[in-house]
Amino acid sequence: EDGCDHARLAVSTLLLALLKQRMNDVKGARSVFLNFFRTIMEYPEDKECACSAKVLQAYALFEMKRGHGRKSLVIVERAVELDEELRPVLAWKQFREVMAGQAS
Repeated sequence: EDGCDHARLAVSTLLLALLKQRMNDVKGARSVFLNFFRTIMEYPEDKECACSAKVLQAYALFEMKRGHGRKSLVIVERAVELDEELRPVLAWKQFREVMAGQAS
């Protein structure tokens, strides 16, 4: 992506996380995503970054698939902060259900 410092890291992260998932290495895949999350959190001045947002969206779906709804919601909300075009993801059923559960 033009002007994005994280594009190469984002692509590498997605490829490695996908490989780890295909190898049924859940711990390894989570570690890859967590390392990326920590890295981008070190740069709070980056208010918009579509490539990082896509990685966080993948991470959120990874955690949602494993039954970690609240964690997944926090991650996807951060993704939306980085790329407003991802906002429709919050309307997905699984995220709506988590948000409804938090309200009660």
